[in-house]
Amino acid sequence: MPFDNFTGTDSLEYFAEGMQSSLIGDMQKISALRVPSKTSSNSFKDDAASIPEIATELNVDAAVEGSITCMGEDSICVQIRLVRAFPEEQQLWVQDYRIEKKEILNFYNKVTKEISREIDIALTPNEDRLLAKSRAVNPKAYDAYLKGIYYWGKLDQKSTQKALECFQLAAELDPEWADPYAGLANAWGLFGFFGFLPRSVTLPKVYPYLNKALELDPNSAQAHYVAAILAVWTEWDWEKGEREFLRSIELNPNDGLCRLYYAHLLMILRRTEEAYEQAKKGIELDPMKPLVLVLYGVVLRNNNDDVEGAIRAYEKSLAIDPDFGFAKGNLNDIFMEIAYREGDYEKWIQLWNEKVTKGGGWTQEGAEAVLKVFKEKGHIAAIEEMFRMNDIHGNECFMSSSVKAERYIKLEGIDKAVACLEKDLEIRETFLPYISPKYSYFKYLKDDPKFIAILKKMNLPHP
Repeated sequence: MPFDNFTGTDSLEYFAEGMQSSLIGDMQKISALRVPSKTSSNSFKDDAASIPEIATELNVDAAVEGSITCMGEDSICVQIRLVRAFPEEQQLWVQDYRIEKKEILNFYNKVTKEISREIDIALTPNEDRLLAKSRAVNPKAYDAYLKGIYYWGKLDQKSTQKALECFQLAAELDPEWADPYAGLANAWGLFGFFGFLPRSVTLPKVYPYLNKALELDPNSAQAHYVAAILAVWTEWDWEKGEREFLRSIELNPNDGLCRLYYAHLLMILRRTEEAYEQAKKGIELDPMKPLVLVLYGVVLRNNNDDVEGAIRAYEKSLAIDPDFGFAKGNLNDIFMEIAYREGDYEKWIQLWNEKVTKGGGWTQEGAEAVLKVFKEKGHIAAIEEMFRMNDIHGNECFMSSSVKAERYIKLEGIDKAVACLEKDLEIRETFLPYISPKYSYFKYLKDDPKFIAILKKMNLPHP
């Protein structure tokens, strides 16, 4: 659960969140435990729900609570409690600690082992070895690292930039500590993955930091996770990606987000049953994390053809975070496609207009031109007008290559649709692998020789 800050200093919120996140990360290494992520547990932060109610929602048996009671120059005071949820709420164990800041990494290992003993969990030899590691840390570096984790969790461009600065400072203050380098690799990777910056700028930053993290700590689950993400969505090296995902899961079997991205790789490779199994494990581990819910919805839609299940996942994500753009975009797309397939073109154009005007990317003039043509000539002419506006205004009436390909398919312009994908292949567009899943929109191209050639060049299975 979220750590309480009883120091009287409100500015230490980042430290309390960082300690919670670090303890979760250590406890997630224990394969016999199921430990939801910070995002899922923090969804109850301002909720009046009882421990049994929260435990029921997250499908767990107990809660770990923490309180920071004092913060000195060189040490901190922390209380950790283990609370059983059923058959009634009961405190099973409590311990007070006074920790030298330089020894704080060893504190998490100690608490994890003590709680495991308290609930009779036998550690595997590998888990015992990982938790036996001892390392002092520069207190100022650790403070900067926790600030980085705090900003990183917000997942927007401005906060990610702040996270980069904090991780960089932590690496400079303690250059032999692996975690800040893994944080730098992850943050720079996010800038490229979501298009905040061109990959020509981000990739030269990512790999040196990633290699340094793995050099310092070959058992860093986060570093192997970043390596897997890069292997799949940048290198298109499916074997390496799977190897790195499996290594990360071995080191942290409770990372729901890692399992969901692994499920996406399996979906791309058309290993549909395995993809669904990993997706289910991921959502069970982290049922309240908006990103996990959206990634799960994508698997339900494109791997299992479960449109209703995908809608429920997107809507639950938005119930937790109403401003989560990734969920809004996917939900809008799925409703647009349903409306188009059912011939409700009025609904389809209304949803399109909401997407491009509220979500950005189109000028009001361009959107109004499309709406005018729709009213006068219908939906096919409206799609043609979308292309015309894009030709005239470029990025002010933006359409990605994959969106163009989908709309060319609607116009029965198969050759033009494939040409868009060939252009994406040329520039190695990040999301091109999603042409492969079983129920993706590109199934309509499955018999086209040029489409088959793209799949072969990417070493993806043919439908």
